[in-house]
Amino acid sequence: MMEITGDVVRILYRLPQKSILEDNAHLYPLTTYINDLRAKELQKLDEAARTEGAGFDPVLHKLRELSEIKREAEDQIRHLVTYARHFVRPRPYQLAKLAEATGVSISGIRLMCSNPAKEEIAINIQKSDISGQFSPPKDSEELEIVPITYKAEIDPDGQSFDECKILDDFF
Repeated sequence: MMEITGDVVRILYRLPQKSILEDNAHLYPLTTYINDLRAKELQKLDEAARTEGAGFDPVLHKLRELSEIKREAEDQIRHLVTYARHFVRPRPYQLAKLAEATGVSISGIRLMCSNPAKEEIAINIQKSDISGQFSPPKDSEELEIVPITYKAEIDPDGQSFDECKILDDFF
């Protein structure tokens, strides 16, 4: 299984080919960076293997993980398209421009916009859609707003990132 795990990591984090780089000056730092990413991914997969036990399959594990990322990205795309078509004023984005930006046909763009997404967007941005059919609640009591705090975190590699923390008192 270690051979498969190594192959999975090398497939996901491919080394650059000299022929596609304009100059070789970037080859070494880029290769070093990719090798670091490979080492981190191997650690994650080893940890997952220890957690899941004998039935662990690195290929299926990564496919599940990547499929979840894909679903989340598709959901965000649907919401942004819905916003662009139904909430942007004075004129919504053109179907052709959205189709080109997303790689979807014009009819596919039309199908992305759903009433539940419009309702959710109206609540989150606190604006009505262009038609006035979907509006945010008038009273803030109707909204289930959970207070959040933002704080800068430092990951083990020393890079900072913002993480949204939900206050524990509300659960």
